[in-house]
Amino acid sequence: LAFVMGIRARLTDAKLTLTVLVLVCSLVCAEKGIINLDTLTFDKIVGGTRAVLVSIDQVYPYGEEHETFQAVAVESSGTGMLFGAVGMSEDEYGDDENAELAMRFGVESTELPAWLFFGPNSLTPKKYSGDKTDPEALMGWIKNQGVYIGLEGCLQEFDDIAKKFITHANDRLAILESAEKTMSGREDIPTAVIYVTTMKKILKNGDEWVEKELTRLGSMMEKGSVKEEKKAEFKRRIHILLSFLPERDVEPENS
Repeated sequence: LAFVMGIRARLTDAKLTLTVLVLVCSLVCAEKGIINLDTLTFDKIVGGTRAVLVSIDQVYPYGEEHETFQAVAVESSGTGMLFGAVGMSEDEYGDDENAELAMRFGVESTELPAWLFFGPNSLTPKKYSGDKTDPEALMGWIKNQGVYIGLEGCLQEFDDIAKKFITHANDRLAILESAEKTMSGREDIPTAVIYVTTMKKILKNGDEWVEKELTRLGSMMEKGSVKEEKKAEFKRRIHILLSFLPERDVEPENS
C-alpha cells in the first residue's frame, strides 16, 4: 500500500510539474500572433521579404503597452506582416539575455518596451515613438510605413488617395476632384463620403484640424452617455482620420 501511495504521490508531482511547464510555456512561447526571437533566430526572420515589427521588452511582458502590441498583432494577422518579441532577462550569471540585440539597435533598458519596424529586405529599423497604450495610434503609424492594415471603415483605394492628399500639398484641389470622381456612384458606402468630407475640412481649416478632430472624437467616445452604435461610428471616423496623418518616422538607431 505504501508503495502504491508513493507512486501516486510521484504521479501527482509529475502532473503538477507538467502543469507549471505548460503555464510557463504559454507565457513565453504562445503569444498569439507573435514570434519569439533571440540572437539565433532574429536574422532568420527579420530582413526577409516580409515587414516585421519587433518588440524588445521584458521576458515576461505585461500591462497596457504589451496589450497594445498584442492587440495590433492579432488585428494585423491578415496583412502578411510579422510581429516578433525579444525578451530581456538576466541569466544565471547575471548577464542580460538578448542584450546583444538591444545594443545592436540602440535600445536602452530604460525605454522598454521598444518597438522597431523593419521593412522588407531591411535590417535598418524605424523606432515607434507614439502612445504605446493606444492600438489605433500604433496601427496608424504602421500604415504610414507602407503596410496596409484595413482598419474598420477604411477603404484601401481612398487610403491611398488620403496619403497622396497629405504629401502633395500643392495638388490638393486636383486630388479632391479626383476623389469625388472616384466616389461617384459609391455614395452608398458612407465611409467613402467621409474621406471626401475630411479633405474639404482640411482645405478649409488646415492640417492641424485632423489632430483636433481626433482629440474631439476620442473625448466623445469616453463619455458614458454615448450609445455603442454612435461609438462604432466615431471609431470608423477615427480610423479614416488616421489615414490623413503625416508620416512621423524616427531616425534609425543602429550601433
